[in-house]
Amino acid sequence: MTRQMVFLRPRYFSGQLLTAEDLATEQDYHRAIQRFRNLYTHGYGIVSGLSVQTGGNGTSVTVEPGYAIDGFGREICVPTALTLSLPDDAKRLAVCVGHAESETGPIAVAGTPPGIDLPVDPSRIEEGFDIAFRQIPPGKLNHAQIVAHLQGASREWILLAILRRDGKRWRRAPLATKPHSKSQSTLRRRT
Repeated sequence: MTRQMVFLRPRYFSGQLLTAEDLATEQDYHRAIQRFRNLYTHGYGIVSGLSVQTGGNGTSVTVEPGYAIDGFGREICVPTALTLSLPDDAKRLAVCVGHAESETGPIAVAGTPPGIDLPVDPSRIEEGFDIAFRQIPPGKLNHAQIVAHLQGASREWILLAILRRDGKRWRRAPLATKPHSKSQSTLRRRT
């Protein structure tokens, strides 16, 4: 028989002194299970929404609300439409979305000796998203080559659209890929 442990969760008992590490382990366990489930049940990519349209006479882009799962199983929620100005210094751009985290809610650390300035630590982590415009190198690249160029060894970015400059205006270029299902889903299964 072979046994391999995959996830670690705390085991609480009456009288146990809980530490920040115990509570962090609890959170880590639930996040790891959710990310594993996301990747191996749903795959990664766009789940719903996140369409991209050019506007402002071809000088801006709007990303519609939606939901995606990145290559690490992290959920990316875009709750409202977001309009962004496009840069002037590129010929082809990829519009990508990625998971973002930021520490916030600083509070004073208890137990500091008198006469010493109280150190502060963040008490919360906000989760959100980044929208990035990534330059695409010249040449004829298919969807898989563009994704490989954008991601490299990383799986953190989800490609939403490819834009091409036509004079002073940006236009959306079709993604050279076949849909994975009749629902036009862009999720990809991990293998």
